[in-house]
Amino acid sequence: LFTDPNRNLRREALRALGASAASEFFDLAASLADDFDPEVRAELIRSAARFLGKDDRALPLLLAMAKPALDLPIARNTQTGKPMKVREAYDRDFERYLVRAALEKFPDLVAKFLDKTTSLPIESRLLAALALEPKRSAALIGGYLGKLDRLPNDEELLRVAEHLDQPGAGEALKALLQNAATRAFTSEALLRGRTRFDTARLKPLLADAAAHLLKADFALGCRLISGF
Repeated sequence: LFTDPNRNLRREALRALGASAASEFFDLAASLADDFDPEVRAELIRSAARFLGKDDRALPLLLAMAKPALDLPIARNTQTGKPMKVREAYDRDFERYLVRAALEKFPDLVAKFLDKTTSLPIESRLLAALALEPKRSAALIGGYLGKLDRLPNDEELLRVAEHLDQPGAGEALKALLQNAATRAFTSEALLRGRTRFDTARLKPLLADAAAHLLKADFALGCRLISGF
């Protein structure tokens, strides 16, 4: 059943084996981690989540399923006219959502795992950190941002901005604001989320950034000064 070309049979096999709590689940299910069908992968995540806190293999498998988000393909929403992710990009976001929802129920387990592992891809560790309580995760995320090969998203940036008192959080945000390649992007994100944190605490970090922006992007520099 696990190799049957019928996706419904593969899904039902996963569901049945996961519900039975059989020790063979991980030996068989891991082969479906890269299944071509998104519904089968989603069922694998749901089934593996049932073993969290019961089997040490559940968390590594779920984190392995937390692959980086995709920017494409996109299409125009027929109701709003705004761009929206479709097909592979949508499926990837949904899988990441399922993994994160499962991890949020076991914060202590996730935190202990992150403390002792460095072998997981940075994207997997970052998603796991976001599943933790915000203040608890800010330090972890601050340490991860400098290792990304992409720009951080708004949630990642605002998590460290909201908890600058956590070790590494302020340093991570300062590094992004000092870097000419990330300064404007980071400033825009902080402006979008400025109602979520104490803006006064950010002023020391933003003074130098604003001075540079006034030269490179006068309008953005003025908005940053006005916003903070």
